[in-house]
Amino acid sequence: MNGLNAYQRVNTQTSITDADPHKLIQLLYNGAIERINMAKARLQAKDYEGKGKLIGKAIEIIGGLKSFL
Repeated sequence: MNGLNAYQRVNTQTSITDADPHKLIQLLYNGAIERINMAKARLQAKDYEGKGKLIGKAIEIIGGLKSFL
């Protein structure tokens, strides 16, 4: 799993570096939606700490979106 996470980080970093402002907003939006969906899964699994961390990450991403808009 660590290899997959490392690949995703590199892939994300490359996408961010190459992104125009519109693409960057789309990446942030998709990241927020993904974290919210992951939080829903954590909630169903009764992992409230994991859900809280993911909601916090989604809020951080939304804060980044606010700065662009």
